[in-house]
Amino acid sequence: MQDVGAAWLMTSLAPPPIMVALVETATTMPMFLLALPAGALADIVDRRRLLIVTQGWMLVAAAGLGILTFLGITTPWVLLTFTFLLGLGAAMNAPAWQAIVPELVPIQELPAAIALNSVGFNMSRAIGPALGGFVVAAAGPYATFLLNAVTFLGVSLTITVEGYERTASILTEGLGFRYVSEAGNRFRYEVGPGGSGTLIDVLCLPDGTMGKIAVGTVHHVAWRAANDDEQKVLRQEIVKLGLNVTPVLDRNYFRSIYFREPGGVLFEIATDPPGFGVDESPEKLGTKLQLPSWLEPSRAKIEQILPPLRLPKVRD
Repeated sequence: MQDVGAAWLMTSLAPPPIMVALVETATTMPMFLLALPAGALADIVDRRRLLIVTQGWMLVAAAGLGILTFLGITTPWVLLTFTFLLGLGAAMNAPAWQAIVPELVPIQELPAAIALNSVGFNMSRAIGPALGGFVVAAAGPYATFLLNAVTFLGVSLTITVEGYERTASILTEGLGFRYVSEAGNRFRYEVGPGGSGTLIDVLCLPDGTMGKIAVGTVHHVAWRAANDDEQKVLRQEIVKLGLNVTPVLDRNYFRSIYFREPGGVLFEIATDPPGFGVDESPEKLGTKLQLPSWLEPSRAKIEQILPPLRLPKVRD
């Protein structure tokens, strides 16, 4: 609809073919210039926030063009400028829009979701121009711009309200947690008998940013499994919920699996056995530096840079 309204308006403002052609140039030039940078940015930043920004950008641009056209003060260059701004938003939006689909649906439904996304895109290209023509004939080009703005508002609202629900479903359906209470945007869950070490709070912050690995952030959250069989069952449940889970990794003192919950937090499920007694007796625990086999060749270097420890002695 936007393309039809813009092209129709340009024929009214500046009939020369070159000006009408510039409308399409202003629409597609940003995609040509920004396709690679936009794809790289979608891999670096929080895609949800990027989508909110780009959708908001296009909302403002479409609404501004609609209002100016309704007031009758749109000139050919104003039209080209706003069309170029909309193209910028679309170019920055497209990679994140495509990449976020796997984060929104279970993995077993991903092929259908990608196909549905493509169907929706192609249907809009087929139906949009026809609908835009009816709107232009009934109300004028400004109406197509304002309707376009409304569609961006709807997407922004849908993205903004998405919060804790999928994370909560992983906790309750996959890991055996149960809902305890909530206060504002904080939701508490517990597992097992409850009490210390069994609680998790999910904080819903739609405008929050992803944490970076640095001081003040936690690398991952570790949960315990009583044994290998319990860990295997939990892994199967998590896979059923559509998440990618690592194979079982041998950590010498325990065995671990890792996965990211829908909010992006890295979870680990580690077994209790075999425990710290696997390579030294209980009486000697903590008296010698223990290293994994792959670090043994560097033992001398590691011991050289570590500060000395003095073990306290208990007086009789």
